[in-house]
Amino acid sequence: MQSTSSDKSISLLDFPEIRARVATFLDRKDCVALMRVSRDCISLYKGSSLRYLSASLAQIWTYDIEDSSAPCLLEHFPLLVRWDVSSLAQPKYRTIDLKQLDFSIWCPLLKEIVIAYDSTNSAEDMSTMLLHSFGGLESCTLSVQDVTMPVPTSLLSHQESLTSITIFGKIQGTESMQCLYLILKMCQNLRVISFEQLVYDLDWADTFRWNCQDLQVLRMRFKNLDTPKSMGSCIKHICDWRRFDRCAWLLLEDAIPMASQVAEFLTQFKMLTTVWFGTRNYYLSASPS
Repeated sequence: MQSTSSDKSISLLDFPEIRARVATFLDRKDCVALMRVSRDCISLYKGSSLRYLSASLAQIWTYDIEDSSAPCLLEHFPLLVRWDVSSLAQPKYRTIDLKQLDFSIWCPLLKEIVIAYDSTNSAEDMSTMLLHSFGGLESCTLSVQDVTMPVPTSLLSHQESLTSITIFGKIQGTESMQCLYLILKMCQNLRVISFEQLVYDLDWADTFRWNCQDLQVLRMRFKNLDTPKSMGSCIKHICDWRRFDRCAWLLLEDAIPMASQVAEFLTQFKMLTTVWFGTRNYYLSASPS
């Protein structure tokens, strides 16, 4: 919120008319991407109707070297519903204790979080933030280089409210994979699941039974379902099952057993309309009531 040249810095405080126009502009904006915020301009955000914000953790705290108690900008965004977090790096001039930080106090409507990939983000910080800094998340998108156990485990603290989970990153180790399986079991209200790097093994289906019966969108790979032919056959089975009711299942003779096994598994999700197995989206007709 400052204009800086090579020899001087001009603050909006020096120009009341411009300051008033900027304040009006911010009040009307629905979505803002922060680049840098100076201490002088904090008051411009008060009473903001902002609903969508793109900013790093550091950017929501003012860059004020002399005042370590500078307030968090989110205090002025009570209507915020989505925050795209570009980085979890700490502010340069202060240290934020993520375990003591609850954004829901300032932003009670904040239910959607998108944490972008950043090489400085640690699994520990991401996990701590998900556990302590948000209340009742409904949608969470996480981009990490490696999915380690703390990250999916922390999502279980929102198991009653989560309806959409998207995780980008390589699955590291059996424990991390099983934590993702546990999410499918414990988060009963999920409608959107996107684990593109996960290769699901149906052998675990009985141990970790999926309880998200209202599932609508599924983006996941299945073990041994890895060719366009097998994927297309699986989708055909699901459509035939829905069209002819279960009676048609006895008439199916498939040279690709895994296609029919995955199809039979997915028929339990009667609201499922979009499926991705690793190559393209498949769209399903509605299941008969």
